[in-house]
Amino acid sequence: EGRLLERLRKGGLVCADVGCSGADCTLELARALPGNTYYAYEVAQPALERAHTNVKEAGLSSVTVVDAKVQAVGLGPPAEGGAAGAKFDFVLCYDVLHDLSDPEALMREVRGALAPDGV
Repeated sequence: EGRLLERLRKGGLVCADVGCSGADCTLELARALPGNTYYAYEVAQPALERAHTNVKEAGLSSVTVVDAKVQAVGLGPPAEGGAAGAKFDFVLCYDVLHDLSDPEALMREVRGALAPDGV
């Protein structure tokens, strides 16, 4: 098995799911790999509402839904969840890049928000 999975299983990581839609993947990660903090980023209002509902129904305090129009992923984890200037250890962009007009810009933003050993 890979080092990333080993790190996620160990816990204590700060993770982001960018373009989370209804936060389904975020919730699956949180269930399968507890002990980490997860931020589910989305820009579309209907998807944000669905993500909030899904997270509330799941009852997982390790998952926070973030309106990416208000708090861009490039700023790092939201202030209430970590120190100013904090970075992400793991960022997932599942099924979102093909929907963007400038996916490279998002990747540059994500890269800037990653910890030195982040993935």
